[in-house]
Amino acid sequence: MSDATMRTSWLHLALGSAGVIGVSVLYFLSPPELVGANLGQDLALAESLAVANGQLLPWIGVAGIVADPAIAIGAFALASSFIERRMERAALGMYWLATAAIIFTLVDLVLGFGVPAAVGVPAAFALVKHTFDALTGAASYAYGVSALMLARESDGLASRALSRALLVVGALVAAAGVSVLLRVNAALPLGAGLTVLTTLYSWLGLRNASGTTS
Repeated sequence: MSDATMRTSWLHLALGSAGVIGVSVLYFLSPPELVGANLGQDLALAESLAVANGQLLPWIGVAGIVADPAIAIGAFALASSFIERRMERAALGMYWLATAAIIFTLVDLVLGFGVPAAVGVPAAFALVKHTFDALTGAASYAYGVSALMLARESDGLASRALSRALLVVGALVAAAGVSVLLRVNAALPLGAGLTVLTTLYSWLGLRNASGTTS
């Protein structure tokens, strides 16, 4: 892979992550009882909040469609390059990241368009909301593991401080994702961790796209 293609791939990661930060803002503007991943929550309350916030939810879906695939494409391209360079852990980290981005695309689609469409049909709403919760847990786990893998093979990719941050925040996000799947309410630490990790990925992408060494 040429240097220009590598920089473009890193730029995909940076810009996609910046877009996901915008998606995170939309999540924070929505009630946590609705957009928080919690398999044990009060579905009647969540449904009533879906009615009240129906105009905002589609924007989450649209923003996710734009941002998440950019991360996936950049990560897949970078994984191929790392395999050529025999950086196996970094390649695996990028495959985990691409997988997470694909699942997060589905997460945003389900919340943005599936949840509003299921309002008024309790069984359908329960199915769609639980699907959203479970997909969020799975995607978050993959997202956290990607950071753990990249932190372990970061020579030339990230500064020591950035590597340590990826390690700590990645572990938090992965653990929170598993907690969701175990029906533990970890919506608050998960939301904060995802936002911080996405910010780190945006910086990692910009750093490598521009050739910055700090």
